[in-house]
Amino acid sequence: WIGFAILLAILGYILDVHAWSGVLHVIAVLGGVAIGVFVFVGVLLSASSAPFSPLVNGIFLSLMAAVAVRRLVFRDAPTATFMFGTSLVFGLYAVVLTACWLFWILSGGNNWGDFLKHDLESPLNDDTRFLLWSSPVLLACVCIFVSLFALLRGQIHLPSEDKAGHSWSIFVQPMEEEEEFIVMELRFIGMIIAVAVLGLFWGSMIAPLGAGPKTSMPVTLLTLLAIVGLMITFYTCYGLGITRLRRSAEKIPEVRNFWSYATNDIVKALFLLVAWPLLPFYFVFKVFHQIVRRCLCCCCSTDGDNGFLAREAWETWEELQSWNKSSVLPKTMLSNLVLMVIWFFIGPSMNVFFGWMKDRIEPLPFPLGLTTFFVCSEVLLVFVPGAPGLNIYMAAGAYIVERTQPLNWSFSHCMYFGIAYAFVLKVVAGQLQMSLGSFFSNSVQLKAALDANGAQAKAVRHILTRPGWDPAKMHMLLAGPDFFPFFAAGAVNASPWAIMLHCIPIVYIITPAVIAGGLMIKGSQDLDDANVYFGTASILQMVALACLIGHGMIFGYHSEMVQQEFQADIIEGDWQRDPQELEVRRLLEERNSMGKAYAQISRWPAVPAWLKVLLFVGSISASAVGYLTLLGAPFDTFSLYSHISDLPGGSILSLMNTTGWMAAGFLLVVFLVLAAWECWRAVQVQALTGPGEARPLFSGATLAAAGGDDRAAAAMLAKA
Repeated sequence: WIGFAILLAILGYILDVHAWSGVLHVIAVLGGVAIGVFVFVGVLLSASSAPFSPLVNGIFLSLMAAVAVRRLVFRDAPTATFMFGTSLVFGLYAVVLTACWLFWILSGGNNWGDFLKHDLESPLNDDTRFLLWSSPVLLACVCIFVSLFALLRGQIHLPSEDKAGHSWSIFVQPMEEEEEFIVMELRFIGMIIAVAVLGLFWGSMIAPLGAGPKTSMPVTLLTLLAIVGLMITFYTCYGLGITRLRRSAEKIPEVRNFWSYATNDIVKALFLLVAWPLLPFYFVFKVFHQIVRRCLCCCCSTDGDNGFLAREAWETWEELQSWNKSSVLPKTMLSNLVLMVIWFFIGPSMNVFFGWMKDRIEPLPFPLGLTTFFVCSEVLLVFVPGAPGLNIYMAAGAYIVERTQPLNWSFSHCMYFGIAYAFVLKVVAGQLQMSLGSFFSNSVQLKAALDANGAQAKAVRHILTRPGWDPAKMHMLLAGPDFFPFFAAGAVNASPWAIMLHCIPIVYIITPAVIAGGLMIKGSQDLDDANVYFGTASILQMVALACLIGHGMIFGYHSEMVQQEFQADIIEGDWQRDPQELEVRRLLEERNSMGKAYAQISRWPAVPAWLKVLLFVGSISASAVGYLTLLGAPFDTFSLYSHISDLPGGSILSLMNTTGWMAAGFLLVVFLVLAAWECWRAVQVQALTGPGEARPLFSGATLAAAGGDDRAAAAMLAKA
């Protein structure tokens, strides 16, 4: 069904049905409806291979219903009023779903274990049946996040007071002007992107190494949230329109900044990571599209088309050619390396580390083993920025349950002890992270790297140093990642006692994580009830993950509100002024000049042909690494309850499959190309500043003063 819908959509695109009029327009609309029906039915029928697909249909219909109500009934209602109503509806929807699910379970015979026994004849696998059994609570979680999104969007659009000082409520408020509406929508989109990044970070952290995308309930929740985020972002961007944004960017500074961020070289590099395998097919398809247009000579004029390539494809080609390839291609490789570090070396590979550590400390007495585990965890949390605390809490629960079995501890006693142990571990790590932040509080280089003069950084400093109990501070500390909030608190000299007080509620996130780790050990040992244990652990992981993402969303809202409240002070520059702000600005200006100088001596026409080829090879290899990692199976599964000693040969290399070795080969190519690029740039600087140069260089030359001269640029770089 989905394949037929895709073929029908491609046929409509080739025939340019969007340009049809009259009776043909009616046929085009009916064809669009048919495509939607085919996709809907196809998604439902794909439940055996993608268990969460029926949930996507339900969420999509719910969101489309909200859009229809907005368009047809409340078209003239203020945005904030409608969003608060939408938040209330989806919140009630989540409560009703959860209540019905709990009533169904508690009514008898419907818990996970009984459900498995009653469904023995089902052809579905255990993962699919578990998602079907827990689908109401999954839908409830998604509805809660939609409710939060709507609440935050409504709050962003709610004016606090007008120019005359008149306060407004959610029921009585003025209609927004177009410029104000666009700025608020862009802030909302930025918040969605930040939450999506946070969610993907935590999802990559708790996923077992080598686990497939449909084998974990938390990953399924993240998939659903990603789909919802894409729907909301598409709806918001579609309502704004690219033309409208470009026009607004000419006169609104905030829109101009957003547009510059959305079109900078890093975004282009991320686009290439995804688009490299698709671009050749796109241009071949557009050649065929142009042939069809010229044969039909109807429905769509070919005026403005350039030869064999369709007009829109030619515009895309010219846009790609206008990019600064000397900047975009290396950034493609660097982006891939950063993503791989986050995805493997900080996240799932932690499971491998804990598996190795458990094997090493197993011969030790239990108290000494606990101490060793504590020290190693503290080292990870303090000296590895981004190290996931959630993994460590689960590993602590797993280790304690596994080691206390010979001591005849009950599972409940293990959990009480594990929760207290993990909380102490978190508190000590927080204090050490704050001490590290305090140590680097006067580092101009670090402040420049973190943009300490930016509005977001000033809002964070304001939140962390506000006296008394502050919900925004609590949400920031709980959202994580663990290292950064506490490091920032130490860098701004926040009170350690106040920070630890705001950190106490993390117990309710530690608790499900520790219990989930203990249940994994129970499931690995009790094969008869393994599905029950693993299913419950998966639900608890999802709860912890949902709490973290929820705190991140609420902190994002508080940060936006602080920036709006002190917007005038931020523009003046005196609010939350850092004592080293002038030094930071001076360093940023120097780095900006160096960046321009590097861009001058390594501009694309000056790059030798062999290096141009290497840059393209490295960029395509980076894209291949990403696709092999996401679509292939580079590693065998390795979870918290696994042991290195159980692997073939006792080596972690046995976890890598053929796809993994292929990805490693492409990654090596990326490293070598980046090394060649940096060496060539260093040689360029040396060649233009060496003693053999006939043209003298002046001291303190700048790129602006030199009018873009290569030697002046190289002189400045050599001096730096």
